[in-house]
Amino acid sequence: MTYNDVISVSHQEFLPKIQDLLAVRNGLWYKLAQQKFKKGQGGNNIIQWALNVNENPAQGFIDGTTDVLDTNLSTNLTYAQLNYKFFYSNSNYSFFDQILTDNSPNAIISMVQEKTAAAYNTMIRTLSAALFTSGTTANRSINGMADVFAASGTAYAGVNNSTYANWYPVVDTTTNLINFNNIQKMLGTLSERTGQSPYNNAFDGNYSTNLMISRSAVQTAYISQMQIQQRFMDSDVLKSGMKGIEVDGIPWVIDFNSPGTDGTPDNYLYLLCTDGFEFRTLAGFGSDIKSPFDGVRDLPNQPIKVHTSMHAGNLICKDRRVQGVFKALQV
Repeated sequence: MTYNDVISVSHQEFLPKIQDLLAVRNGLWYKLAQQKFKKGQGGNNIIQWALNVNENPAQGFIDGTTDVLDTNLSTNLTYAQLNYKFFYSNSNYSFFDQILTDNSPNAIISMVQEKTAAAYNTMIRTLSAALFTSGTTANRSINGMADVFAASGTAYAGVNNSTYANWYPVVDTTTNLINFNNIQKMLGTLSERTGQSPYNNAFDGNYSTNLMISRSAVQTAYISQMQIQQRFMDSDVLKSGMKGIEVDGIPWVIDFNSPGTDGTPDNYLYLLCTDGFEFRTLAGFGSDIKSPFDGVRDLPNQPIKVHTSMHAGNLICKDRRVQGVFKALQV
């Protein structure tokens, strides 16, 4: 769209790769995308799932003769629900851009190709950041980690832990020092919540902590504390070119968007069971479902083409109680 854009891809002495000066590490988005986004049900704007929130009271030991059995109706289930969220991404170019760059020996990279790639990378960075923010009623964004790990007494997906105590993750707001002992303590708490056997397949109950996420400064502080015990893993663990460490066999990767500030006890470290999350989509968001509004449009009064992609979906946490976070780490 600008003269500078055209010059950038049309110079004789040109490196064939464009340098993305905006790239950031986005471990959480990549991990969720690896699990493949799941197709939602059309027809309304609600994602709903059932929760087993109460024990069954109609049971117990009896004398086998005269004891009265409890046959009263009991409510064991409730439901959580979130709305789909909507996102768009545009890339645009003019007749002037196309004529000077398309199939030209002076244009090493097509303007359309460059614009499309830049729009896609920007979209991924935007969505990666949105995974850590709030998508409450006043915010059109994804219902991200800020909602999953909201303060006690704040409803998530319409369910409040003030009513159902088990609808709350493990949240540590007091620990400042990041070391193995503190992490192990939370892992122990989570391990008591992540599975039982036998269980009925109707209930997703057999979870395990399989991912740790933080900004790089938190991981560096941990490494300095545990230099001798660090165990590096290669990039094949996530197949995303990222290197990290393992703590008790759990990969710990970096995400630029994870909250925290140098010199302030406000750094987060997430201990996640990624099987407890799903990204539901009705269109786009990395799925093979295309919106009917996708495509190239010509502006009616200007020689400009706009390529639009439309997306509908949201992140859901099916089970909060198997997720954990430190919120007050000092680095």
